[in-house]
Amino acid sequence: MLNASKLKSFLELAKQNVPEIKQSFRVIQDEDVAKFTRAVTSSGGNIVIVGVLPSMGLDFQNLDNFRHNNKMQLFILQKYDTTSGEEALMQLFDDISAVVLKFEAWMFLESDKFPCPPIFKEIKFETFTADPVSNYFGFCGYMIQFQLKTK
Repeated sequence: MLNASKLKSFLELAKQNVPEIKQSFRVIQDEDVAKFTRAVTSSGGNIVIVGVLPSMGLDFQNLDNFRHNNKMQLFILQKYDTTSGEEALMQLFDDISAVVLKFEAWMFLESDKFPCPPIFKEIKFETFTADPVSNYFGFCGYMIQFQLKTK
């Protein structure tokens, strides 16, 4: 099972390797995003990564050979000023999608070398999705989901 400290290590590593990401937060459920990101401003391209503690299921073969299937949910977001207009919003999504692509490339290329918990070496890349989110607790960006197996 993936615990909070391992998630924190992964988020910090993502922040170090994708320089556009300025802050990282862990939350218990996605509704907690507003509570933990109140101090984030919309100025200066403050892109944040938010990791939600994963839900978990079992990949069960027998009592000696089972694994946890963690359903990961991350957000790469930037606070958005709703008075900026449609063009500014579309530019924001263009900018954040470039950061999502950098994050994705980093995950794909470096997953077998992660110095943080080796648990992240078993990401199921075929489950990776990135969906746009708009006006999400004052943020816009992408919700990233994927599965990873752990002991």
